[in-house]
Amino acid sequence: MRTDIPFPLNPAGDPGPVRLSEETRGLAAEYLAGKFRSRMKCSEKNLSVDGGDSPLLRARGAVMLAETAPLEIIPEERLAGSEPFIESTWHCVPGLMCNGGKDHVGSISHTTVDFGDAVRKGLRGLEAEIRERGTRAADQGERDFCDALLTTLDAIRVWTGRYLSAYREMLESTEYAEDVKTNFRKIVRSLERVPENPPETFAEAIQSFWTFFEFERLCGNWSGLGRFDEILGPWLTRDLGNGTISLDEARELVAHFWIKGTEWCFGLREGNTLKPGSGDAQNYQNIILGGMAADGSAVENEVTYLVLDVVEELHISDYPVAVRISRRTPEKLLRRIAEVQLLGGGIVSVYNEDVVMDGLRSLGFSEDEVRSYTNDGCWEVIIPGKTAFGYCPFDVLKCFQDALFAEKTPETAEELYAKYLENLRGTVEWIQNNSAIPRHYRKTENADGTVSFESWKGCDVTLSLLEPSCRESAHSYQDLGTKYAVVGIHAGGLPDVA
Repeated sequence: MRTDIPFPLNPAGDPGPVRLSEETRGLAAEYLAGKFRSRMKCSEKNLSVDGGDSPLLRARGAVMLAETAPLEIIPEERLAGSEPFIESTWHCVPGLMCNGGKDHVGSISHTTVDFGDAVRKGLRGLEAEIRERGTRAADQGERDFCDALLTTLDAIRVWTGRYLSAYREMLESTEYAEDVKTNFRKIVRSLERVPENPPETFAEAIQSFWTFFEFERLCGNWSGLGRFDEILGPWLTRDLGNGTISLDEARELVAHFWIKGTEWCFGLREGNTLKPGSGDAQNYQNIILGGMAADGSAVENEVTYLVLDVVEELHISDYPVAVRISRRTPEKLLRRIAEVQLLGGGIVSVYNEDVVMDGLRSLGFSEDEVRSYTNDGCWEVIIPGKTAFGYCPFDVLKCFQDALFAEKTPETAEELYAKYLENLRGTVEWIQNNSAIPRHYRKTENADGTVSFESWKGCDVTLSLLEPSCRESAHSYQDLGTKYAVVGIHAGGLPDVA
C-alpha cells in the first residue's frame, strides 16, 4: 500500500483531522490517483435488442453480466464488489447493443431507487414479494415481468456468490498475511448472510447496501443513494449499544464505502485513453442526510456524523452530499456542516426542509411521502422508490424576447410583463402536454465523431427491481411502473429573465 501519495490540504494549509487508519487513507489516495483505472474493461459478450426488447431479455443480460464480470478484489478493501465495465461510465448498459451491434443502449439516471427497502428485506424477502405479486398477474406481460425480476434476483446471487467463492479461496492461499485474512473473514461472514437475508449487524447492512447499489451500476444504471443515514443508522445504533462494533470501526466501513465510490473516477473515455472524471456528481450518485423520517422523528444519528467525518478527512466528492436542515436541526449538526463546508469544493450542500416539504404538500403528496423525500441522482426532489423522473430545459429568455419584439409592441411595462407571462404559460403547457416519460436513450456515434441520443423506451428490470412501486405494479420503470412520473421544468436565461 502506497502512503507517499499526498492528500489535498485544507484552506489552513494542513491535511486536517486524522481519524482513519493509515491503511484506509493510503487506499483512498491510490483510488484518487487512478491506480486502479486499468480495471475498466468493455463487456466481452453482447445481447442485441434489434429483434425486440423485453424484460426477460434484460434479465438474461443481467445474468450474463453477473457471470462474466471480472472480479476485482483489493486485499485492503473492507467491502466486496466492483463495477469494471467501462460502458457503464458512458451511461450505457454493458453488453446491450442495437443497430446491428454498432451502438450501445443507454441506461437510466436522474432517479433514486429505494435501497433501504431492498437492504431491509434482502433477496429472500424480495423474492417472496415478487412471487406473491406473480400470483395476482392480470396478463402475460405482468407474469413475464415478475419472472424477469426473479431472474434478476438470481443474477445478483450469481455475482455475490462468485465473490464469496473468491474470498474463500484467498483465505486458503499462503500469499496473504494473517491481518489481511482477518479482513477476508469479516467479508466472508457478511457475504454468507447478505444480501440474501436482512442484515443483523452494521457491517452486514453496509455490505448489503453496497451490493445492491453496485449491481445496478454493473448493469449500467446511475441511481442516487438516498437517505444514507436513515437506511444504516438503526443497525449502527444497535451495534454500538451491544458492543458489536466501535465508532472507529464503523467509520472505517463508511470510509471504504466512500473510497469505492470513486471507482469510476478515471472511467471517462477520450479517444482510446481514459481521463479523470470531474469528481463531483459525475455519475449522479447523490446522498442526502438528516431531516425528518416518515413518522415525524429525527433521522440524525451517528451515521450522519460519520459521513461528515469521512468527507472532511478524505476530501472525496464523488458522492455529492446534501443535508436536510430546518428550525429543528440541532446546533451540533449545523456547526458540523459548517466545519466541513469550510473545506470548499461544494462537497456538502443543504436543503431547506420546511420549504421543500411545503412544496410537496402543495402538489398533493401524502404526509409520509413528503417527509421521506430525497434528491435524485442529481439535485431534484423526488420520492425514493416511487418516482420516474425526467426533465425538460427551455429558454425562458425567448418567452421574453417574443413578448418584447411581438408584432404589436407592448406600450407599457405592464403590457410587456403580461405578454411575457402569457408566453411563459403557453410554453409550460406545451411541455406538460408533450414531454415524454423518462426513458432509456440509445447512443449513436456518428460518422463525423459526434454522439447523438435517441429516445428508447426499453424495459429495464435491474433498476425496476429496486423500485417497490414497480414490483407492485408489475411494470418497468419506463413503462409507468412507478407510482409517480415527474417531468421537471428547467427554465433558464439572462439569468432566468431577472
